[in-house]
Formats: sequence, C-alpha cells, structure tokens
Amino acid sequence: MADASIEDWSGFLAFNLTSVFLCARAVLPGMLAAGRGHIVGIGSIPAPTARSTVRPTRPPKAGMGALVASIAKEYGSHGISSNGIVVGNAPFPNRTPDSSYLSGAMVPVDGGFHRSNLL
Repeated sequence: MADASIEDWSGFLAFNLTSVFLCARAVLPGMLAAGRGHIVGIGSIPAPTARSTVRPTRPPKAGMGALVASIAKEYGSHGISSNGIVVGNAPFPNRTPDSSYLSGAMVPVDGGFHRSNLL
C-alpha cells in the first residue's frame, strides 16, 4: 500500500466504484418512472477478502458490493433490482469449451430475502 500512488488509487476507485454509482444515478429516474429496472455491477470474488498485500483494486470492488446492496434495499420496493456479478480466476484459458461453466457458486434467487435479513 505504501507504494501505491494516489493516482492509482483514484483511477481504480473511479473505474470500479464511481462508474457504477454514476451509471446507476443516470438510469434510476427512468426506472423509477417505469416502476421497474435492473442494475448490475461487476466485481471480483477476492475483493472483500483481506490479503497480506493491499492493492488499490480491492476496496473499490468491495465497495461495489455494498453499493448494489444499498441500491437494492432503497429501490427494491419500486420494482428495481440491483445485483453484483463477482468473477474469480479460472484454471484454464478463457477461450476453451470449459470456460463456460459455473462451479462452486452460490447464486441466491430469492427476491433479496437474504439481504433483507442481513441489513
């Protein structure tokens, strides 16, 4: 962390968190008017996990998870869903037939019930 520049930090924050905020803010008025909509953020599985090295990429991606959860909580009653897709490393190149699998994932499809009990 001591080696990271403020420019690196600002760049990762803008790309991984501020971008989701700005996009959501831009589309929410139309979604509210329509009474429905879906917001999706992209993160990474290791983002909220503490590591021995602090990289400027992790905190903004972990923040994206909190942002989509907050949007879901605030706007769910207006017919707007908000979710994050988190991706991890695959042990093979992305351009193989094996790269289209989903393995070891827990994908709750419960209308936000698990979030409502946690928040």
